[in-house]
Amino acid sequence: MTNYFEILNIAPALFIDDKQLKKHFLLKQRETHPDQNVFADANKQLDLLNMSALSNKAYKSLSNFSLRLAHLLEIYNVVTDLNKEEMSPEFLMDMMEFNETLELEADIDVRVKLIDEQLAYTMHDLEKFKLVPIESLKLEDWELLKQKYFELKYLSRIKDNFGK
Repeated sequence: MTNYFEILNIAPALFIDDKQLKKHFLLKQRETHPDQNVFADANKQLDLLNMSALSNKAYKSLSNFSLRLAHLLEIYNVVTDLNKEEMSPEFLMDMMEFNETLELEADIDVRVKLIDEQLAYTMHDLEKFKLVPIESLKLEDWELLKQKYFELKYLSRIKDNFGK
């Protein structure tokens, strides 16, 4: 598995400084972008093009909180299949009630607001990890992060479905 944190030369973290991320991305692009290395031979140009594409993918993933969390779960082998959703029975029961509340609400703007509030509530649970180094996370921390990832994914999918 490719470690995007290593690609951009930043320490793995759940919460990262957007400015630092962009700075590291731009430095990597300066090193690897084919336009910056026009005199390199064809093989080197191809390698640089691949590395530039990989740094673009790394930046895209790490600049999005949910994608960054998913990447952390993968590189630390907490989740092997991000498509196999694992949600607690308590969360699923809460979501049944939440979906009923949404169905009873006629105003689409109120529905979206309710979903945004639920997303913010879930994100709030993750705030306790803001200053915690990844290396010091315990198994139960990783399990909570995994659960919150699937909750965010579920809620985001509900929100996205309102746009269709």
